[in-house]
Amino acid sequence: MTVALHPHKRKLSRIDISAIIGLFVILGILRADLVLLAALPASIIYIHATKRKDLLSHLILASLLASIWMIIARDFYSYNKPFLAPLGINLFPLLAWTLGLLGAYVIYSHVEHHFLHWTFIGRLAAYCSIYWPLLIAAETTGYHLLGIRNDLLAKHPGLPFCDCLHAPPWMQTSYFAIGIIYFLAAHFIELKNPHHQRDEQSPQDSPEHHAC
Repeated sequence: MTVALHPHKRKLSRIDISAIIGLFVILGILRADLVLLAALPASIIYIHATKRKDLLSHLILASLLASIWMIIARDFYSYNKPFLAPLGINLFPLLAWTLGLLGAYVIYSHVEHHFLHWTFIGRLAAYCSIYWPLLIAAETTGYHLLGIRNDLLAKHPGLPFCDCLHAPPWMQTSYFAIGIIYFLAAHFIELKNPHHQRDEQSPQDSPEHHAC
């Protein structure tokens, strides 16, 4: 099996990364929960505009996992900022998880073709090598640069190498595990990479395709 890459993948990767960086910049200027609330429909429009409808399935999965997490951990979030919390569910972590999982996958999706010949465990490790640093970077930025603090968990020590993610050990572990759960779920329900076009022809018959 060979994989043909999206004809505009390189351009899209630059735009995607710029959009993610831009979102962090805006979060530092405007009220964070409202920024994320606006970013969710903007992401849907962006997905349609770039004609990557397969990403909608990934967005739905990310939203589902974020919702499940917030049902489990809803009583562990109370910030130093007046974030919206309808029905007791704080919108900031709900939306941050939804968009964060999607953003991490989008970045991975641009480089996944390099790992398709690896075992599943190898691809999972490659994904974690992207998701975990992004998680730490996001937590560090939120805590130290944006000043977003979860007052309920302030008494707990953060991760020693970044002084971020102040939470009990089970919650810290969950943060790193949620990305793994997302990757496993996406794999087993066979969500498609929006930047891949699969073809059953052999590489010899399809010289225009990029072998992985």
